[in-house]
Amino acid sequence: MSSSREAQSKARVRRLTRDILEMKDGVYQAGLSEVHMRKLLPMDYRALCEGLASDEELAGYFYDKLRYEYRPSTKGKTQFAVYRNEPFHNGMVEKISGHVRLWLNDLIHHRVEGIPNGRDGKRIIEIARKINSLGGTPIMLDGNQLYPDCSYRYGSAAETQYPNMVVEVAWSQKPYRLRERVRELIQKSGGKIRTVVGLNFHGTWRVWEKLKGQVGRPHAPRRGPVDAIVFRAVFDEATSLALLDEEGQPIVTETPYTFCNERGKVNVAQQLRLRLEDFVPEEVLRTTIKGKALRGVELTIDAQTLMSYYDDVLSDQKVFDDNHNHEKGNKKRKRDVEN
Repeated sequence: MSSSREAQSKARVRRLTRDILEMKDGVYQAGLSEVHMRKLLPMDYRALCEGLASDEELAGYFYDKLRYEYRPSTKGKTQFAVYRNEPFHNGMVEKISGHVRLWLNDLIHHRVEGIPNGRDGKRIIEIARKINSLGGTPIMLDGNQLYPDCSYRYGSAAETQYPNMVVEVAWSQKPYRLRERVRELIQKSGGKIRTVVGLNFHGTWRVWEKLKGQVGRPHAPRRGPVDAIVFRAVFDEATSLALLDEEGQPIVTETPYTFCNERGKVNVAQQLRLRLEDFVPEEVLRTTIKGKALRGVELTIDAQTLMSYYDDVLSDQKVFDDNHNHEKGNKKRKRDVEN
């Protein structure tokens, strides 16, 4: 290795080690994305791991607590991605995950409209009982370990290695990154991950500094843009296999939803609609139950519900930011005194 390449490698490892240490200590820089992308070549990653071996506390944080993804490659500048803990992002994931779990529980107890009588109705309830909430359990795709925000799998891990439905939330993450992420999940799983819900709050994040001062006021809050897209793989009715495009990738459809526009006006009639079949492998649908029976069983998240979640987690984000700024001020004052 040339001295120049070695120096560049050491610099990349040093910067990333510093970033990881700051995250461990709770030091966040305002304005950064919750997805922290870094160039890290395979030789850099080896050096990073070797360096961590001499710091037991930092290594414990890195391997056990830090949520990161590494895609070994000598090309590009985004091999290493760290997912920072942001209250808005984490809170919204919990709200949506809880909403889905409550719906599944209501479905099991026959409290959801659209369940037919007879054999199909009983089978629908049996299917719902076998849908497991996996949270952020990592997924292996092409040898890379990826962390979904939350996911749901029909059956056990022994039956399938992939979840069938995934939810991804973008706060400071840019929409094109969200789209890349979603398509990667569906395409690299060959359509086994059949449905991905992408919730995009990046427009709100962009105007967050202006909105922050209005959060918690008694009058109707000003809001930023909120939209979503449901991505679905397309299946062959005869074979139950995912249909492929000219490049051999699963065909993906997109259903967009706009809940709040750029002016902060909420579309009160909007409803994000999912079907029970979004959570179930295609081969199960084809062999054990008529698809028509499942299409009448829907999970909906209406605008009022989603925006109430939005207002709640925005309040949490404001408290976090205010406390963080206060803590940064204390640290600066302490350094000034020491100097």
